[in-house]
Amino acid sequence: IAGGLGLVQTVSLYATLGVERGWWNSLREIFQVFLTGGACHFMFHIQTKAHYMSQTILVGGAKYRATGRGFVTQHTPMDEHFRFFASSHLYIGIEL
Repeated sequence: IAGGLGLVQTVSLYATLGVERGWWNSLREIFQVFLTGGACHFMFHIQTKAHYMSQTILVGGAKYRATGRGFVTQHTPMDEHFRFFASSHLYIGIEL
């Protein structure tokens, strides 16, 4: 299959968006997702989950430890993300 099996999932996304927003708008939105690097973000996201899942299996189960702090969202620059996650996420994704 040209493009791999990951592109097959785009068909269901196109069908869902087509029904909700119209066929032409859904095609434009899917094109925009690929153009802005959404596929790379998805690979990064899945590899993050897989990395921590494998670490949990290798080392032992993880448990929730309450710290009393609230939920914090922090914005970090892309170069910092690259430094921290390149060896465990991006290089493996590129190899695949």
